[in-house]
Amino acid sequence: MKTRLDRFKVYNFRSIEESDWIEVSDNSCLVGTNEAGKTNLLIALWKLNPANNEPIVPLDDFPRHLYSNYKADNHKDDVFIAADFILDDELQSEISKELKCDKEQIKRVLVKRKYDGLYYISFPYSKVDSYPVESLNTTISNFEAKLYKEDSFTKEDAKLQKTIKDFVAQISTPVTDAFFSKQEAETIISNIKVFCENNFGKKKNLPEFFNLHLIILIKKMVDAFDGKPIETTKEIRQKVLKKIPKFVYYSDYGNLDSEIYLPRVIEDFKRDDLGEAARAKARTLDVLFKYVKLSPEEIYELGNDRKIVIKKLDYNNREISSVEQNLTEDEVKEWSDKKKRKKYFA
Repeated sequence: MKTRLDRFKVYNFRSIEESDWIEVSDNSCLVGTNEAGKTNLLIALWKLNPANNEPIVPLDDFPRHLYSNYKADNHKDDVFIAADFILDDELQSEISKELKCDKEQIKRVLVKRKYDGLYYISFPYSKVDSYPVESLNTTISNFEAKLYKEDSFTKEDAKLQKTIKDFVAQISTPVTDAFFSKQEAETIISNIKVFCENNFGKKKNLPEFFNLHLIILIKKMVDAFDGKPIETTKEIRQKVLKKIPKFVYYSDYGNLDSEIYLPRVIEDFKRDDLGEAARAKARTLDVLFKYVKLSPEEIYELGNDRKIVIKKLDYNNREISSVEQNLTEDEVKEWSDKKKRKKYFA
């Protein structure tokens, strides 16, 4: 399972003052009257992590009736969107190991973005109300698999090996429901400690193995019941950002005019102050130019209107048709190459 969006909420973005949490599934639909704010919800979500690096433009995105105080009240620090993501299994395991916590505590991550473009990432759902009994059974099964390969176990006499196997098999017997409680987890830890004291005597390796591979893991579940806060690191926040999905808004590309003025296109490609509609058109043209493998400058050169007609052979001794250009010998060769490439544009 890949990291996926679970729900999102929008604050002070265009016409939206504060939305409710919006649950997201594989197929979700926003229904409402015209001007109800459906588009603005989607644009805010798009700008959480846009696939095309779409900028946040306070003049367009911050509520217009409050914009006069945008700088004075330092609204660049305002969060405009918050979203919960469910991390993929691999990242859950990696982060839980680094933060020394249980996977359930960091399964869900909260990602916020502010008007200045910065992100705030946290794990505020560290308190777990209930654990599925499968989590406990998996922990015990993994412990067994490691234990039975451990030298400290295999070198013991058959009687002690059987005693250990019988005990491990009985650990989860009291848990009969689909979920287990904090008290049941604490009882299991207590029973393990008593078992180690009564059966291992002065042995060190086996008690240490039980502690490292079983007691500590169940203790993390107890910590999750207590809701101990999870502190992130810069490295972990970067890992989360790389994993959350990118968003594409349906108007990411714009409709083109019936006539395209190439000098203006070339100029727009170099600008970073275009309006939203102009940026959308520029993105569409950029895709088209990349598709035909020609830049707008190259196409402009191919269509220039110098008025001297030449008839020459190209470097492959093929006749070049009449072309209204004043070219040198080197330019003839270059023009011939571009003419071949122009077929891709046709």
